[in-house]
Amino acid sequence: MDRSRDELRSAWGVTPGYWLWPVPIRILFVIDGRINLTSEATRFGLGFVLDTLLALFSFSVRFEVHVAKRDGTLSTDDVGSHTLTYTNFRFTNTGFSIDNYDQIWFFGDNPSDELGPVNDTDIPGGSPLDDAELKLVADWMDRGGGVFAAGDHSILGASMCSRIPRVRTMRRWTMQQGVPTKNDSARHQTLQATLQSQDRQEEDVLLQPVDVVYRRATGPLPFLRPLVPHPLLCSTHGVIDGFPDHMHEGEVIADEDVQLDLPLGIPGYDRPEYPFVIPEVVASGLPDVGPLRPRPRPRVIAFGRTTNEYFVPPVLSGAVAALTNPLAVFKRFGLVGVYDGDAVDLGRVVVDSTWHHWFSLNLVGIHESDVAAFRKMQGYYRNVGMWLAKPAQRASMLISGTWGVLNGSAPMTFDMEMGPWEIGQRIISTLELTLSPCMVEVIADPFLGAKVVAASTPPAELPEGEPSWSSVPVDLLNRAVAGSIGKALLDLALADREKRARGERTRLDPEAIRRRAVEGAFRARALLTDSIEEAATALAGVRDALTADAGPRPVDIRIPIDVRRLRVVAETLQLPDPGDPVLLERHLTLTIRIALDRTVMAYEIIEGIAVPAYDQRGSIIELNRGAGEIEVQAAESLSIEVLAGPWTSEEATPEAVRFNDTLHGDASTWIGRHVPARTQAWRLWYRIEEIGAPSYSA
Repeated sequence: MDRSRDELRSAWGVTPGYWLWPVPIRILFVIDGRINLTSEATRFGLGFVLDTLLALFSFSVRFEVHVAKRDGTLSTDDVGSHTLTYTNFRFTNTGFSIDNYDQIWFFGDNPSDELGPVNDTDIPGGSPLDDAELKLVADWMDRGGGVFAAGDHSILGASMCSRIPRVRTMRRWTMQQGVPTKNDSARHQTLQATLQSQDRQEEDVLLQPVDVVYRRATGPLPFLRPLVPHPLLCSTHGVIDGFPDHMHEGEVIADEDVQLDLPLGIPGYDRPEYPFVIPEVVASGLPDVGPLRPRPRPRVIAFGRTTNEYFVPPVLSGAVAALTNPLAVFKRFGLVGVYDGDAVDLGRVVVDSTWHHWFSLNLVGIHESDVAAFRKMQGYYRNVGMWLAKPAQRASMLISGTWGVLNGSAPMTFDMEMGPWEIGQRIISTLELTLSPCMVEVIADPFLGAKVVAASTPPAELPEGEPSWSSVPVDLLNRAVAGSIGKALLDLALADREKRARGERTRLDPEAIRRRAVEGAFRARALLTDSIEEAATALAGVRDALTADAGPRPVDIRIPIDVRRLRVVAETLQLPDPGDPVLLERHLTLTIRIALDRTVMAYEIIEGIAVPAYDQRGSIIELNRGAGEIEVQAAESLSIEVLAGPWTSEEATPEAVRFNDTLHGDASTWIGRHVPARTQAWRLWYRIEEIGAPSYSA
């Protein structure tokens, strides 16, 4: 399922060599309970995830993974093709240094509920982190260490994870926090049924749909604001909008429900769990602006929906509850949550509602039968590793990728005459063959700073379709950084290429590459500033032209809507039925009405009409009088009505309407004499005359 080196060479158009150095990301998997390292179909195995991380997928990054088991060891059958690095693991073990790792991924099972129900009192009986370990982990996270954590329903995983800073408040771990249950109606079942069958299996190819949380970004044009997902849910195969399903998942806590100031209770650790950004005014000794300071918060980036009816209060039961309780519905719940600590110099955090999104048991179906879906899941696992990386590591990934593209692309792809914008465009288009556009943005961000990155977000209150002139396109930022770095490295890369082409031995000078890349990244800001100043000057010229212009020259504008003035003349009325109750008094009052699109435009009330004697034709009344004059526009319909009794423009009762003829289409075809249908209760012969020549409305 993974790309080989040859496939990557073909995709990138570059030749792999020792001049390409991937940035190492050192990850420690910490597991307990039933979790193992296999890829077997019936196991809680992480084999597919480990295979994904250890396989070559990009020349910019290389994952190095060690695995530690807290409660004992694993048998040979439990490790598969992988290796267990630490057994009976504690962070305080002699000889272990947490700083040997950039990230820790916690997959917690204890206290497992295999033997029956569990309660919060069972959490310490699993394999919990003790106070000394928590202090080590908290300090390490404060130095930029990235953390991923997942458990499952009930309190599975709480022993290991329920006290880790930020992790503990971003996901429900304990009964006190209201974790989803295992078997009753409050469980989070996401199993999917097909239209052909109600069978629901977690190992099949039917993924649960993911409600992706999108944000507005600034597109290449001011009026384009595309919706983009969080970088964790981007892949080179599209948005990651499906996850493996399960019969009882956990839950990530909604943004507004995260407890930001809950005491941590770690002895010897007294720093805030969710600190505020320290602004320049505070750092310079000026008064603190207190709550006005920004405070990075966790947020949910993906939601799931249960496929079981959720939560019926005990006061209601049976069919009555289903009919009367609005809460007895399918629930939307948090699947993935993130915390970005960059602004406060803390490590990033990702939490998942369940490790079943990661286990071989749940992946086996798509691994065997749905290549596209499996590659998206691989993208998710790799994205977690890249997004959790420290800012310096992410910056190094961009430099590594830039050097690789410059040095290994086909001859004549780059030359010294190129400017940074063109160089950046070519570098980005190549990087996006193996990294999603969202992840390219992630590895470019460290060079820009929070304020510049924020400038790429359009105002949230801006109406749809309205141009945004206050934000910078993300693609522009990425190209400026990559292009400036590429321009600074280009002569070194081309010189290295020429030596290799002559068969000479070349050696990388890491310090020269680092120094040049940093200098180039600094020039990216000037490049962006110059571009924006040019845009401002150009827009000022457009503005001046608009304000100096007296306005459009007078133009004889005509709107080509055909208008005809018509007269309706009622000629003859035939009353076929001598038994009509309206005619019993032998004198008649009637109304002739003219309507356009059901709106009455004219009417004529005729009173005291003597009803002639009947013969074989019925009773014939010669009217020969105008019923009204109207103006008709194209596409209007014309209705002629004869009603028994006096009527003006009000809605007529059905029994009053004795004749109705409606004309559609081109009004020019209405002109002339009209013969009534025999189905009419009363039959009216009428003619339509045109008054003057047709005109056009203006």
